[in-house]
Amino acid sequence: MKIATKLILISMTSLVLAYNPNEDLDKANLYLTQNRINLAIAAAERVLMYDENNQLANFYLAQAYAKMKDVTLAKKYLKKLKQPTPKMQKFIAEFYKKYPDRNIKFDINIMVGMNFDSNINNETDAEHWNIYINNNKQTIHNYSTKEYAISGYELLTIDPIYKYKGYNIHNNLTLYNKNVIDHSDRDIFLVDYSPFITQTLFQKYNLSHILNYNYMMYADKSYIHKFAIAEKLKFDFFNNHTSITKVSFDYTHYLNSANSNNDCFNFGIDSKVIKHLNHINLDLGVGYLSSSAKESSQKLSDYNSYKVNFGLNATFFNYLIGLKTNYTHKEYQNENPLFHKTQLDKKIDYQFAINRYGFLTYQTKFEYIRNISNIEPYSYNKWILSINIIKTFKGL
Repeated sequence: MKIATKLILISMTSLVLAYNPNEDLDKANLYLTQNRINLAIAAAERVLMYDENNQLANFYLAQAYAKMKDVTLAKKYLKKLKQPTPKMQKFIAEFYKKYPDRNIKFDINIMVGMNFDSNINNETDAEHWNIYINNNKQTIHNYSTKEYAISGYELLTIDPIYKYKGYNIHNNLTLYNKNVIDHSDRDIFLVDYSPFITQTLFQKYNLSHILNYNYMMYADKSYIHKFAIAEKLKFDFFNNHTSITKVSFDYTHYLNSANSNNDCFNFGIDSKVIKHLNHINLDLGVGYLSSSAKESSQKLSDYNSYKVNFGLNATFFNYLIGLKTNYTHKEYQNENPLFHKTQLDKKIDYQFAINRYGFLTYQTKFEYIRNISNIEPYSYNKWILSINIIKTFKGL
């Protein structure tokens, strides 16, 4: 056993000694000149695994992310250059002249686009539904045909950030308007204000305190008020791993077109682990949500929900390709006399998105949803196609 162990150690040492970082440095430099950004990043990161303080590797990574317009990562690697050469100093000066560090940041994000929903027909998005009234045998049947609709919307996000002694104070404000053809919701107007404070506790630990207010109004004058608070902890562990855990509580009050009030209380825990593999990111998450409603006759808001999700995204030149899948199992806490059934709701959704970054960001997103429920109005299949154009304006 000891001899085998020694042989393994000798073999591993031979492999390390055989590695020549200059070959990957030459490749990274060549790929940068050919604008093959992902290959340049992969080559430079291999060098950093061998020598995390290698100046050329950090410089090539900064150049690569600068080409991708990822300012945050570019600055991260530029700050690792302890003794920059004149060529590096020139690049640093030009880069910071274009992207200076700001104590106060004020960015504006605008998105316009079109949204196609294959299953827009009634309030439940159901293909058909049956409702049993109390203990009577009377049944209301509504077999509706699918209606197709195209919606247009605008999204304006204003995000001023103030930096002070390790704290980032965000005041994120989003305005959203959606106009839909032949949809029960018709027009939706949303104001979302989310101030939060991000604090760097240690080198690899980060804590966020989040307060959120959300207001939505529909065309029938019904509205929703939502208040939420959350604590989010993010930390890095081992190599290329990041863990994010969020604990949240929110209160929602809404008034519908029938003038009935409903107050809903939610408590949730979400945890996600992210694995970074060069230009590919993988994430696996689990979540729990407990919801209860006050003054709710149907008790459809009283449930426990469990969630498992998997995501993948990869960069390819100026493209970002994302794939997500999510499984949610919902158990209602109260028996509903309207349906005479055990209330279970299982939802599986898949999402595929492609973003092309440049002066304008083009986004195409396809989503397929399969909802399986013992409550018939909530059992449906649907798919959504969105095409958007996004432009970010850098402020002060």
